[in-house]
Amino acid sequence: MNLQYVIIGKGKLAVYLQENLLQRAKSEGLAVNAVVNWDSITKANGLTQVLIHAGSGRQLSEALDYCQKTGSSMIQASAGMNYDSQLSKPLNFILIESPNLSIPIIQLLHMLKKNGHLFKNYEIEIKESHQSTKTTLPATAKVIAGCLGVTIAKIESIRDPIYQKTELQIPENHLDRHAKHFITIREGNCTIKMESEVFGYDSYLNGILTITKAMKNMEKGKYFITDLVERGKM
Repeated sequence: MNLQYVIIGKGKLAVYLQENLLQRAKSEGLAVNAVVNWDSITKANGLTQVLIHAGSGRQLSEALDYCQKTGSSMIQASAGMNYDSQLSKPLNFILIESPNLSIPIIQLLHMLKKNGHLFKNYEIEIKESHQSTKTTLPATAKVIAGCLGVTIAKIESIRDPIYQKTELQIPENHLDRHAKHFITIREGNCTIKMESEVFGYDSYLNGILTITKAMKNMEKGKYFITDLVERGKM
């Protein structure tokens, strides 16, 4: 299968994918013809297209219509998108809702989704740290909270670079691109702590390639990323 990735968005992640995805895909043995931007998309000419939405949502509706008409697949990687009302029925393409692209984090979310209810009677604390320019609550933190029955208002967000560097030990070269999540579960004198850490975008490249391989032979429709774990595809 000859692939063409189409990147939707102009932010840091979109630019990184535009510059690095082709080389990584080829190193993994995927037959990727090109990685193009949505603004310069052309007729696929027999190529299998996978659209990656990493933008603000401005072009999402148009991209969804394109996928519906062409049968191209889409990985929707932007957080905070409310677009279910825009989806055609039946859906004529594979749509993966993936607010996080790092496979270990996705597997963690699947574990919490399946078993988070076991801790509903305990004291739970959730913290997240991202670069200071991030003004919204990350989707990963929201999913973690939902799995553990914690209200979103109780999530603590850390955006102070000095605190991140000195207290969280985040390397200075990753202060402007990192994602850390802390989960603390307490019952009396018993405490369970879980911590996740992602620096840069490299892990997201691996995630996109894994998701691309997982979509092979999947039925058309919308899936949340943890559904792929449930199906044994990652």
